[in-house]
Amino acid sequence: MIDNNYFYKQFPKIVVGILLFYLVFQLNFYRHWSSISDQDLTIIHNSLLLNSGLKAEYHDHPGHTLIYFLSIWLKLLDGLSLISFSSYNDIQSSQNLEKDFTKVVIFSRLFNFFISFAIIYSISNILKLNKVQRLTRYFLILSFILSQTFLNSIGHIRTELLSAGCIFLGLLYLLKLINKDYLNRKYIFLSGFFVLLS
Repeated sequence: MIDNNYFYKQFPKIVVGILLFYLVFQLNFYRHWSSISDQDLTIIHNSLLLNSGLKAEYHDHPGHTLIYFLSIWLKLLDGLSLISFSSYNDIQSSQNLEKDFTKVVIFSRLFNFFISFAIIYSISNILKLNKVQRLTRYFLILSFILSQTFLNSIGHIRTELLSAGCIFLGLLYLLKLINKDYLNRKYIFLSGFFVLLS
């Protein structure tokens, strides 16, 4: 039997998660890959290069963290047979290259859900650490999710979204470190790790 109090506490989180996934899906799934040929395709191209055993062309770019994570995401999707290829080595086996490449681009864009989830998780916990009331906290989170800046960021593959997510996570663990009465090396490591990734 499900505890009603537990469901009441989890319900806003479920709503935020569903809303976040819906927005990322709507902003990315129905848009053809040729609609934006800027950083979207550059990041995907470099991820395919990494998975092909080649050096990414953007190896000195601040967005290399995103390229690396996206290459892992594409490998996972390829392993689950949700896409037909995750590297240039496998591209010859494609029966319908345009359709398969469109799927690669769409699923790459859906990676934004995980990044945006990390941002919302960080903001929620930062507000909780600062003793912001529950209702106010969810109102602020919904306002943030529905802001034009955030919606624009989750609608494209951009390095800035992951950088922001890592900065928020770094700040969260720094605040957790400060709020402790004793030195917790775990929070020092996590804060430094995410700031470095950003």
